Parts: sequence; structure tokens; C-alpha cells
Amino acid sequence: MYIQKDMKAQMQEVIGKISTDLTLSADSATYIEELYEQYLLAPETLSEDWQRYFGQFPQGDQPHGPIKQQFLDLARTAHRGQNIEKTEVSPEQQLRQIAVIKLIAAYRHRGHQKAKLDPLGLAKREHIAELELATHGLTQADLATFFFYG
Repeated sequence: MYIQKDMKAQMQEVIGKISTDLTLSADSATYIEELYEQYLLAPETLSEDWQRYFGQFPQGDQPHGPIKQQFLDLARTAHRGQNIEKTEVSPEQQLRQIAVIKLIAAYRHRGHQKAKLDPLGLAKREHIAELELATHGLTQADLATFFFYG
């Protein structure tokens, strides 16, 4: 009989620990965060268990709700009132940009044919006009220009 009572007490202790662990799982993080917020504002409104649990934390923490709200408000209003400068791109610059994109595509598709892959020079290499700057209306000077390519 004594052994059964001892085992029962041990089982209740284990169940108590498991239930505490389940309460503190990631699924209940929002709930616990709300309880902690309540503890910071008015600890006496919580049960003694939660007061004891949160009392183990370092003192001096501030309620997080107003801080979160301040960041949300800042995010909503941060971009208001700022004018975005519109930059004009000349039609000539647009055509050169398109030419660069076409040249890049040509190198992706046929660049292996221009590459020096035969160290002995035995294979005959054909000239590929598609890989030349002039074919796309570009010059050597365009190599020093920065072009945007997504």
C-alpha cells in the first residue's frame, strides 16, 4: 500500500512536469507572451504559479506592447512624404541596354563555340558574328559603361 502511494506521488510529479513543459511549448508562445506582458503591467492579476515563474526572470523589463506598436507605426509611416526621383533614360541608352542583354544571351547560348577549349589548336573554329559587339550595335567604349542586368 505504501509503495502504491509513493508511486502515485512520483507519477503526479512527472505529470506536473510534463504539463508545465507542454504549457511552455512553441504552440503556446503567443499566450505566454501575453501572460508575461500582463505580468509586467500588473503581476497580481496572474495566478501564483505564473507570478512565481515570471518572478525568476531578471527584473526591470519593460512591457513590449508599446514598443511593438511603435515599430508598426514607424513601418507604416516611414515611406510617406518621400518623393521618389524619376530618372529619365534616353531612347539611345535603352537600345544599348537591350543590345547588352542580347549579347549576354548570345554568350549563354553560343559562348562555348568561341571559348578556347582545344589547347593544341587542331579543331577548326568558325567565326560567330552573334558574339561580336558590333553585331549588337555596341563599341569598345560600351565595355566601360555600367549596364543593369537584373
